Amino acid sequence: FVLKRTDVLVGSGTTADIRAAMSAAQEMAGRITGTRKSDRPRLMVVDDDQEMRGAIADTLRDGGHDVMEAASGEGALRRLERLSQPASLITALNLSCGMDGLELAVTARKLFPGTAILLISDDRQPAGRALNERVLAKPFSADQLLEQVAEMVICSRFAQPSRHRPI
Repeated sequence: FVLKRTDVLVGSGTTADIRAAMSAAQEMAGRITGTRKSDRPRLMVVDDDQEMRGAIADTLRDGGHDVMEAASGEGALRRLERLSQPASLITALNLSCGMDGLELAVTARKLFPGTAILLISDDRQPAGRALNERVLAKPFSADQLLEQVAEMVICSRFAQPSRHRPI
């Protein structure tokens, strides 16, 4: 049995391969059923640059986060609409196709009030500050990303009443 996860084929043979295959299968099952095993905050990473998106997602996964990925703003919104639990949004400001990161942030905020958003920008004075959103300027370190996400997740838990968490 072989699962394709990103650009790497995962098969049997080593413990790492088996763990990776099991993790991929659990993730796939969660997507199909709309449930998930983890109580960890879910993060949606949006960037049209596959390498950048993958690097950010891998860093967040290594930091213990539950991560989903999308290559476009439209794709991210479609995935967010299908979730049974809210997700925080991490998006590049400059997306080349369709809506840009700022439009995505505005739309996500309207559709999913209280959504925590982190904008990633090449610009030192990004437009995202006008929306009062968190902004992380490139280049940034893994530690800076994880610190911003931790603050974002903590603030969003206290700022919004969640209909998804038990009372």
